Amino acid sequence: MFEDKTRRRIFIARLAKLLFGIFSLTSIVSAFRLKPGAPKRVVSLEARPIRVASMAELMQKGYVAFNLRGRPGILLLIEEEIHAFDATCTHMGCPVSGKSLKTKGVLECPCHGSTYDPATGARLSGPAPRGLSTLEFEIRGDEIYILPQ
Repeated sequence: MFEDKTRRRIFIARLAKLLFGIFSLTSIVSAFRLKPGAPKRVVSLEARPIRVASMAELMQKGYVAFNLRGRPGILLLIEEEIHAFDATCTHMGCPVSGKSLKTKGVLECPCHGSTYDPATGARLSGPAPRGLSTLEFEIRGDEIYILPQ
């Protein structure tokens, strides 16, 4: 009889430790969830074109960098043709720049030096494994809109 009480106490003590461990683990995991006041992830079901530039802006500079739903984009005027790309470098995700278009004739990632063809988005050099993704666009009057992907 004394042995049964001891076993029961050991069992209850182990069960309590197990439950306390589960409670502690749950508390730790919940501490890493979204903090109060932090922006919640928003999934937009909006599927409408987004205005990124006017023709005048594009013709003046030769390129226009823009932000499309949190991702960098670039609109280019190359030999009277318009091109649009997702300007996220395929190496480490840095925003690709059009600043070296006039001097080097390429799109360049300022982080690690990958270069891309401004007419096709193809990778020319650097650690980037592939070229830039193209974006569909349309021209409405003097305005250029990126179409939903």
